[in-house]
Amino acid sequence: MGLAGGAALGTAAAVRGQASGAPACTLGFAADHYAVIEGGGSIVVQVRRTGSTSGAVTVDYATKDITATAGSDYVEARGSLSFAAGQEAQTITVVVLDDDVVETDETFSISLLAVTSGDAAI
Repeated sequence: MGLAGGAALGTAAAVRGQASGAPACTLGFAADHYAVIEGGGSIVVQVRRTGSTSGAVTVDYATKDITATAGSDYVEARGSLSFAAGQEAQTITVVVLDDDVVETDETFSISLLAVTSGDAAI
C-alpha cells in the first residue's frame, strides 16, 4: 500500500501575513512518498512548517482514493492539524486495512486543504 506523490502529497500551502503579503510560513509534507505493506497497521505522514512559527496555524486535510479504496484498503482520514506558536511539525495517521487479497501496489493521496492563521489567507 503506497501513498501517492501526486498533486496532493508534497504540495505546500502558503499562509500569507497580513502586513507584507509575503508568506509567513509554508506547510508541506516532510517526504514526497510514503509506503507501508498491508497488515502494517498504519502510516504516519509528517507535515512540516517552515518560515515563521510565531503564530498559531491550522490546516485541514483529507485522503482521496487513487487505486486504493477507502473502507477496503485504508480508513479514510480527514481533519485538522493545529500548530501552536513555535511548533514545526504535526502528523497525520492513516490506518491501513489488510484485506488478505494478493494485489499490486495501491495508492491514495492526502491533500492539505484550507489553511488559517488569524487573519491569514491562502
